[in-house]
Amino acid sequence: MAPCNGDPCDLTSHDFLQRNQLTSVGQHDNFTDGSAAVQTCTWRLGPATTNNKSSMTLAYSKSPFQMISDRKAPQDLSKLDLTALDSGSAYADHYDRQCEVSWHTPGGYAAVAQDEPDHTTDCSGAAALARDLSPRLAGKTKQT
Repeated sequence: MAPCNGDPCDLTSHDFLQRNQLTSVGQHDNFTDGSAAVQTCTWRLGPATTNNKSSMTLAYSKSPFQMISDRKAPQDLSKLDLTALDSGSAYADHYDRQCEVSWHTPGGYAAVAQDEPDHTTDCSGAAALARDLSPRLAGKTKQT
């Protein structure tokens, strides 16, 4: 992977995009969760069709936040590899359409949310993207 230019959303490696099934250029945005100002970047998953609403979103902030407001019980971490993430956790929403994998970074907090409208979210895709992005948020590069 090319060295990080300071923007975790600037993904330039074709291998990285393929491995995480990202099929669009990341779209920058932000939101506020209470007092936390959160930077985001969203990629589409799968075919670039009008009906495809599947996406992955990276969010990061200096303050704690959560992306899924209607969290249910935490996901079974024995089925997910979150060992590379500091204090990693995973939650799905009540409808199993969204999954959030969150962790601490040297500068604050980060999360990857996966949105799968067809009720197939199992958190493994969000966990894989979180593992790949965590070195960028820690100010390191990851060789792929």
